[in-house]
Amino acid sequence: MWNIIKAQNYQIKRDNVVWYGYVFAFILLLLLPFSSGVTWKELDGSGYAVMTMGELTFLAPLLTLVLTTRICGRDYSDKTINYEVLAGHSRKEIYFARVILSLCWSVTGIVILALLPILVITILKGWGHTADAVNLSVRGFFVLFPILRIVCVWVLLTFLVKNAGKAMVLGYMFYEVIMVVALVLQESFQMTFTIQFAFSNLAALMELKNFMLEYVDGSDIFVMETALKPSLAVQTAAVSLVAGAICLALGYLEFRRSDMP
Repeated sequence: MWNIIKAQNYQIKRDNVVWYGYVFAFILLLLLPFSSGVTWKELDGSGYAVMTMGELTFLAPLLTLVLTTRICGRDYSDKTINYEVLAGHSRKEIYFARVILSLCWSVTGIVILALLPILVITILKGWGHTADAVNLSVRGFFVLFPILRIVCVWVLLTFLVKNAGKAMVLGYMFYEVIMVVALVLQESFQMTFTIQFAFSNLAALMELKNFMLEYVDGSDIFVMETALKPSLAVQTAAVSLVAGAICLALGYLEFRRSDMP
């Protein structure tokens, strides 16, 4: 399995589609805070972190979609998977090598994308008072669970479709449909979604709605309430791990029984 992981990692590091996705997401995250009228003088690390959390809710599923479909589906077109089978690798090794790499690239990519601008701005402008750093770190840790769950969904979709491009398009359509359905149900029936969907779980962790006014350094500032409810944290971890395991199991069953193209 290790040889497959190394080969796939070598390949994905030279995939321009992946790097274009990273660069686009990074530029978007840097520019979005300024589009709301915030100036560089007003910006600090905590303020930037709060302003970009909503954007990460949107970007994280799409970036993981690009990564996972490229890692798990691109080799169907050039028959690499066939050659791996003929070389004596078991289907379990072939499947889980790609799963592991998808999870590693997705988690690492999101963490770097989220933290690098915050660290740079904090070094230059300080952390500020908009949000508590410890509470945000706790939220960030639990955000990884729905991201893992989303990656597992993309893995299942890719091995069902057996084509990176088609899986990417279908994944985006699936994402949009889920968003529309959730919005309609919320507006029509006053339903609230948290852990029911991976995407709603991600939004529940990333969206900060409550704030208070505090007097700091001679002026009133908005301070966001960032403490995470223990019940949401436990439900997030449990549901994400169970749902992700089910998706990976279904994906492996499909890959094991399917004929090579």
